[in-house]
Amino acid sequence: FSIMGNNEAKIIKLYKRYIKEGEKYLETIKPHEKEVVSKITINELKYLESLPYFLKFSNLTIVHGGIMPDTVLDENIDNSTKKQITLLRYLNRDLVAIPWNDFEGRYKFWSELYEGHEGFIVFGHNPFDEPKIDEFAVGIDTGCVYGGKLTAIKFPVKKNGKIKTKKYKLISVDAQKNYWN
Repeated sequence: FSIMGNNEAKIIKLYKRYIKEGEKYLETIKPHEKEVVSKITINELKYLESLPYFLKFSNLTIVHGGIMPDTVLDENIDNSTKKQITLLRYLNRDLVAIPWNDFEGRYKFWSELYEGHEGFIVFGHNPFDEPKIDEFAVGIDTGCVYGGKLTAIKFPVKKNGKIKTKKYKLISVDAQKNYWN
Protein backbone atom coordinates (compact mmCIF):
# COMPACT_ATOMS: atom_id res chain seq x y z
CA PHE A 1 0.00 0.00 0.00
CA SER A 2 1.02 3.58 -0.53
CA ILE A 3 -0.52 6.99 0.15
CA MET A 4 -0.25 10.49 -1.25
CA GLY A 5 2.39 12.62 0.40
CA ASN A 6 3.61 16.13 -0.17
CA ASN A 7 6.42 15.03 -2.49
CA GLU A 8 4.07 12.96 -4.67
CA ALA A 9 1.65 15.88 -4.88
CA LYS A 10 4.54 18.19 -5.77
CA ILE A 11 5.77 15.95 -8.60
CA ILE A 12 2.25 15.80 -10.07
CA LYS A 13 1.99 19.60 -9.95
CA LEU A 14 5.47 20.12 -11.47
CA TYR A 15 4.84 17.59 -14.23
CA LYS A 16 1.56 19.18 -15.25
CA ARG A 17 3.22 22.57 -15.44
CA TYR A 18 6.09 21.07 -17.48
CA ILE A 19 3.59 19.62 -19.97
CA LYS A 20 1.84 23.00 -20.20
CA GLU A 21 4.97 25.21 -20.48
CA GLY A 22 7.50 22.88 -22.14
CA GLU A 23 11.24 22.40 -21.79
CA LYS A 24 11.97 25.97 -20.65
CA TYR A 25 10.04 25.26 -17.44
CA LEU A 26 12.64 22.66 -16.44
CA GLU A 27 15.24 25.42 -16.11
CA THR A 28 13.16 27.06 -13.34
CA ILE A 29 13.01 24.08 -10.96
CA LYS A 30 15.56 22.40 -8.70
CA PRO A 31 17.95 19.88 -10.33
CA HIS A 32 16.54 16.85 -8.45
CA GLU A 33 13.00 17.90 -9.43
CA LYS A 34 14.07 18.37 -13.05
CA GLU A 35 15.54 14.88 -13.09
CA VAL A 36 12.28 13.30 -11.91
CA VAL A 37 9.87 15.48 -13.89
CA SER A 38 11.73 15.06 -17.19
CA LYS A 39 11.80 11.25 -16.88
CA ILE A 40 8.37 10.44 -15.44
CA THR A 41 6.10 8.37 -17.68
CA ILE A 42 2.35 8.78 -18.15
CA ASN A 43 1.79 5.46 -16.33
CA GLU A 44 3.88 6.66 -13.39
CA LEU A 45 1.95 9.92 -13.30
CA LYS A 46 -1.36 8.02 -13.35
CA TYR A 47 -0.12 5.87 -10.50
CA LEU A 48 0.81 8.93 -8.42
CA GLU A 49 -2.56 10.54 -9.16
CA SER A 50 -4.34 7.37 -8.04
CA LEU A 51 -2.80 7.33 -4.57
CA PRO A 52 -5.29 7.78 -1.72
CA TYR A 53 -4.77 10.54 0.82
CA PHE A 54 -5.43 8.16 3.68
CA LEU A 55 -5.96 4.46 4.34
CA LYS A 56 -8.26 2.97 6.94
CA PHE A 57 -8.01 -0.55 8.26
CA SER A 58 -10.65 -1.15 10.92
CA ASN A 59 -9.57 1.12 13.81
CA LEU A 60 -6.24 2.12 12.20
CA THR A 61 -5.72 5.11 9.89
CA ILE A 62 -2.62 5.96 7.90
CA VAL A 63 -1.86 9.49 6.67
CA HIS A 64 1.28 11.16 5.39
CA GLY A 65 1.29 14.32 7.52
CA GLY A 66 -1.58 14.68 9.97
CA ILE A 67 -5.15 15.81 10.56
CA MET A 68 -6.71 18.78 12.29
CA PRO A 69 -8.73 18.03 15.46
CA ASP A 70 -12.05 18.45 13.61
CA THR A 71 -11.14 16.65 10.36
CA VAL A 72 -13.40 13.81 9.27
CA LEU A 73 -11.82 11.48 6.76
CA ASP A 74 -14.15 10.25 4.06
CA GLU A 75 -14.07 9.78 0.30
CA ASN A 76 -15.27 13.34 -0.33
CA ILE A 77 -12.46 15.31 1.33
CA ASP A 78 -11.85 18.70 -0.28
CA ASN A 79 -8.56 20.02 -1.66
CA SER A 80 -7.85 21.97 1.51
CA THR A 81 -8.10 18.79 3.58
CA LYS A 82 -5.95 16.90 1.08
CA LYS A 83 -3.25 19.54 1.43
CA GLN A 84 -3.55 19.42 5.22
CA ILE A 85 -3.20 15.62 5.28
CA THR A 86 0.07 15.82 3.35
CA LEU A 87 1.65 18.81 5.12
CA LEU A 88 0.36 19.21 8.69
CA ARG A 89 2.88 19.40 11.52
CA TYR A 90 2.28 22.00 14.21
CA LEU A 91 -0.77 23.88 15.51
CA ASN A 92 -0.81 27.16 17.40
CA ARG A 93 -3.04 27.94 20.42
CA ASP A 94 -5.95 28.74 18.12
CA LEU A 95 -5.51 25.39 16.35
CA VAL A 96 -4.25 27.06 13.19
CA ALA A 97 -1.73 25.02 11.21
CA ILE A 98 1.85 26.29 11.30
CA PRO A 99 3.52 25.47 7.95
CA TRP A 100 7.08 25.19 9.25
CA ASN A 101 9.07 23.42 11.92
CA ASP A 102 8.84 24.74 15.46
CA PHE A 103 12.46 24.98 16.58
CA GLU A 104 11.55 27.25 19.50
CA GLY A 105 8.94 24.89 21.02
CA ARG A 106 6.09 27.41 20.83
CA TYR A 107 3.49 25.17 19.21
CA LYS A 108 1.96 21.73 19.69
CA PHE A 109 2.52 18.91 17.25
CA TRP A 110 -0.86 17.89 15.81
CA SER A 111 -0.67 14.32 17.20
CA GLU A 112 -0.31 15.65 20.75
CA LEU A 113 -3.80 17.19 20.41
CA TYR A 114 -5.45 14.41 18.42
CA GLU A 115 -8.12 12.62 20.49
CA GLY A 116 -8.65 9.47 18.41
CA HIS A 117 -11.87 10.20 16.48
CA GLU A 118 -10.41 8.65 13.27
CA GLY A 119 -8.89 5.68 15.08
CA PHE A 120 -5.23 5.21 15.85
CA ILE A 121 -3.10 7.07 13.29
CA VAL A 122 0.29 6.20 11.85
CA PHE A 123 1.96 9.12 10.11
CA GLY A 124 5.23 10.35 8.65
CA HIS A 125 6.27 13.63 6.98
CA ASN A 126 8.12 15.17 9.93
CA PRO A 127 11.39 13.43 10.81
CA PHE A 128 12.13 12.78 14.47
CA ASP A 129 15.25 11.17 15.95
CA GLU A 130 13.02 8.44 17.39
CA PRO A 131 9.40 7.50 16.60
CA LYS A 132 6.96 10.11 17.95
CA ILE A 133 4.60 8.27 20.29
CA ASP A 134 1.36 9.91 21.40
CA GLU A 135 -1.82 8.45 22.89
CA PHE A 136 -3.68 8.00 19.59
CA ALA A 137 -0.91 8.32 17.00
CA VAL A 138 2.65 7.28 16.18
CA GLY A 139 5.00 9.08 13.82
CA ILE A 140 7.42 6.73 12.10
CA ASP A 141 9.49 9.18 10.04
CA THR A 142 12.90 8.86 11.64
CA GLY A 143 14.82 10.67 8.92
CA CYS A 144 16.14 7.83 6.78
CA VAL A 145 16.61 10.15 3.80
CA TYR A 146 18.80 12.39 5.98
CA GLY A 147 20.93 9.50 7.26
CA GLY A 148 18.75 8.71 10.29
CA LYS A 149 16.73 5.52 10.56
CA LEU A 150 14.05 3.69 8.58
CA THR A 151 11.21 2.78 10.94
CA ALA A 152 8.26 0.43 10.50
CA ILE A 153 5.37 -0.37 12.80
CA LYS A 154 3.75 -3.79 13.18
CA PHE A 155 0.33 -4.42 14.73
CA PRO A 156 -1.24 -7.67 15.89
CA VAL A 157 -4.73 -8.32 14.52
CA LYS A 158 -7.56 -9.95 16.45
CA LYS A 159 -9.58 -12.78 14.92
CA ASN A 160 -12.46 -10.36 14.32
CA GLY A 161 -10.16 -8.17 12.19
CA LYS A 162 -9.76 -5.39 14.74
CA ILE A 163 -6.21 -4.13 15.09
CA LYS A 164 -4.59 -4.09 18.51
CA THR A 165 -3.35 -0.52 18.23
CA LYS A 166 -1.90 -0.41 21.75
CA LYS A 167 0.20 -3.55 21.22
CA TYR A 168 2.33 -2.40 18.29
CA LYS A 169 6.01 -3.08 17.75
CA LEU A 170 8.40 -0.52 16.27
CA ILE A 171 11.29 -1.75 14.13
CA SER A 172 14.09 0.64 13.14
CA VAL A 173 17.27 0.17 11.13
CA ASP A 174 20.01 2.71 10.52
CA ALA A 175 20.20 4.34 7.11
CA GLN A 176 23.23 3.34 5.07
CA LYS A 177 23.95 6.96 4.18
CA ASN A 178 22.47 10.44 3.87
CA TYR A 179 20.44 10.27 0.66
CA TRP A 180 19.46 13.94 0.63
CA ASN A 181 22.90 15.43 -0.02
